[in-house]
Amino acid sequence: MALGALPRNVVAMVVGHGMTLASAGVAAGLIGAAFLTRLMQSLLFGVRAQDAATFAGVAILLALVALIASYIPAMRAARLDPTEALREDGLPNRRRCSTTLPPSARSSRYSLSMR
Repeated sequence: MALGALPRNVVAMVVGHGMTLASAGVAAGLIGAAFLTRLMQSLLFGVRAQDAATFAGVAILLALVALIASYIPAMRAARLDPTEALREDGLPNRRRCSTTLPPSARSSRYSLSMR
C-alpha cells in the first residue's frame, strides 16, 4: 500500500485480491465437482448430478461470501493511517512476544551463560 493512496483505491486493491483468490477457488471447486458428480449420483434426491442451476447458485453464493469477507478488512485498511502503522510497526508488541521468560524461569538455573 502506498503512502497517499485514496481510501477507494485501497478498498479496490484489497477486495480485488480477495476476489481473485475466491475466483480461483470457485473455479477449482466447480471443476472438481463436475468430475465427482458421478460418484455422488446415488446420494442426490430430486436433483440431477449435473444441475446447472445448483452449480451456478453455489458459485454465486461463495463469491458473495468472499466479497463480504474481503470488504470488511478492506474498509479497515482504508481507515488506517499508514504513517501510524509504520511508526507502530517498529515497536515490539509485548503481548505477542513469546521470547520473554516468566519471572519463575529467570533464575540462574535456567539461564544460559557464555563462559
